[in-house]
Amino acid sequence: MSFLQGLGQLADYSGLWGPLAAGFVLGSILWKFVLSKIPGFETFEHELTHALVALLFFRRVTQFHVTRHHGGFVRHLGWFGGGFGNDMIGLAPYFLPTITMALALFAPWVPDSWKVVFVFFIGITLAYHTFSTIDETIENWSTEKVVFGKNNLSGHTDIGRRGYLFSAIVIASATLALHGLIWVLLVSGYGGVGEWFRENIEISISFWALLVSWLNGFVSKLMG
Repeated sequence: MSFLQGLGQLADYSGLWGPLAAGFVLGSILWKFVLSKIPGFETFEHELTHALVALLFFRRVTQFHVTRHHGGFVRHLGWFGGGFGNDMIGLAPYFLPTITMALALFAPWVPDSWKVVFVFFIGITLAYHTFSTIDETIENWSTEKVVFGKNNLSGHTDIGRRGYLFSAIVIASATLALHGLIWVLLVSGYGGVGEWFRENIEISISFWALLVSWLNGFVSKLMG
């Protein structure tokens, strides 16, 4: 619902679809023939996302390790957010389009005369995140232990530590929600974020209320 809400706002501005699509096509080409060929580039962006989300949870990053061909890792201190924070930090690279979101946060400051060019670059970064995330998710969709880093450290992947079902739910839902937020930022700026958040809270409450009501009725029929 969050994604569709943002997409609906974007649909009202047909002038943005062309540059967004063109940027996505160019970004796809750049990913296929350039970015995916640079050793360590995708790993660096992956670990950077871990580190940035750790900082958002007020965790102190103590190690940031990236290799050209053997993956990498981030270590941090602190316990703000508890297990929830650990899961968000661990799965962040699979649902947070870091570069795209960073650009979207500046969208309200972009003059209208530069909007088309700005959205074109958004499309480029969106293509990179789309294909790199698919690549990383497939690669890490395993519960087997893997070896990473120059010191041949072994351990489970981000997804393997949290299980397939939990990871799938978090990655899918957070991906849709954050992309919905990006569309809102592009179209309505910061002013639209509050409305976006309020409507999504209301939708969530309505959904759970309906679910509880249905479950109560279902149980009543079973018991009576």
